[in-house]
Amino acid sequence: MVLSELCLLRYGVVSQRLISLLLSALHYDRRNFDAPLVATLDDGEWAEFLDLARHHRVRPALLNALNGPAAGVTVAPDRLAALSAECRQIAARNLLFQAETSKHAFALQQRGVPVLLLKGMHLATDVYSSSGLREMSDIDLLVDHAHLEAAAGVLREAGYEPVVDVPVATGVAAGHHLSRMIKPGVAGFEIHWTIAAPDTGLVIDPQGLWARAKPVKIGPAKVLTLGPDDLLLHLCLHATHQHVMEMGLRPLCDLTVVIERYRDELDWDAIQRRARSWRCARGVYIALELGSRLIGVPAPAGAIHSLRPTAANTDAVLAVSEAHLFARPQGLPPSSPPLSRLIAHQPWRARLRHFISRVVLPPEVLASIYGFDHAAPWHMHSRYQLLRIVHLFQRHSRTALRLLLKSDPETVLRAQRQNALGDWLAARDPE
Repeated sequence: MVLSELCLLRYGVVSQRLISLLLSALHYDRRNFDAPLVATLDDGEWAEFLDLARHHRVRPALLNALNGPAAGVTVAPDRLAALSAECRQIAARNLLFQAETSKHAFALQQRGVPVLLLKGMHLATDVYSSSGLREMSDIDLLVDHAHLEAAAGVLREAGYEPVVDVPVATGVAAGHHLSRMIKPGVAGFEIHWTIAAPDTGLVIDPQGLWARAKPVKIGPAKVLTLGPDDLLLHLCLHATHQHVMEMGLRPLCDLTVVIERYRDELDWDAIQRRARSWRCARGVYIALELGSRLIGVPAPAGAIHSLRPTAANTDAVLAVSEAHLFARPQGLPPSSPPLSRLIAHQPWRARLRHFISRVVLPPEVLASIYGFDHAAPWHMHSRYQLLRIVHLFQRHSRTALRLLLKSDPETVLRAQRQNALGDWLAARDPE
């Protein structure tokens, strides 16, 4: 398995070897697993290998590969025991998440609020063969716009509080989900009304998602999940358009399991049409093409090819995407798309306009960050706008200075990749 040149430039020989080993362990075709290589790892390499799996959030899949009949190698008992213990913790946490979802979905149902499971909880509950096979950090629910107040109220009654307490109307004006609701010791909830943030430029019809949804049962609660085509599209756009290939290998593993689980239900012609109407065809192509190349995601080659943009730089963007997928800041604060624009290949006036647009925010977005009503008097907005400038300086001034002075090659390279991917994903293909 050969990694792209950009990826090799980022990693040394040992890391390149471990990345290739992890990819072989995650491959759809289990015969690709380079199991004998596992036995040759010394203690330091094994620790780095496990850290790589943690970073990509694929420890259960790695354990499955090591325990599988195709492995053909005996892993040292202490190593296997440590990985098994971590995976048991993941499974236990997922069971807690599942219980919380069931309980609160049932409570929402009793209030007449339909619930649709998204991402991790949907995958763990209804797609993976066991709920412990898919790592997740919170619970994402889709709720119809008209029921947002009721949904937030049910969670408040159960002891959950929003990270930023703002009126629902403010949250709706600012993004695509309410502020994350948390309760000590249990899962956090994000209540969505659509699946893509407004600043991604994607055009999603939430009513279509509900119309194509499928029912499942989770405990006493009857809930809905995205239809197979929509689930595949959501995984792709979330990994690319929303997170610019910074979610690691887990989304590619999700795609493998989804395609295998719904092989006879997926309508690839409909997927292609919807990807274009949602304006996420480029992101879907990148996710499926990289997934196919790296871990054998079993998407039809014809479907992937039909989604390929005609842009001349598509192969270069694939290489950049792969490099970004595997790159880690290694102690450096990660840059962000707004900061990355400081070194974009644009006239300085364009960069300055972009920078100001990210500092001076619309009232509803500023209100959603600092927890006040976006209809509040102007002097409150001014006060929080000044506070935002102070906070941005405290959090990002060092990274911004590194980018402007180009004093840290690693930070600059990360920003350049973000710019290249962001620009390419945002470009529109001819109809």
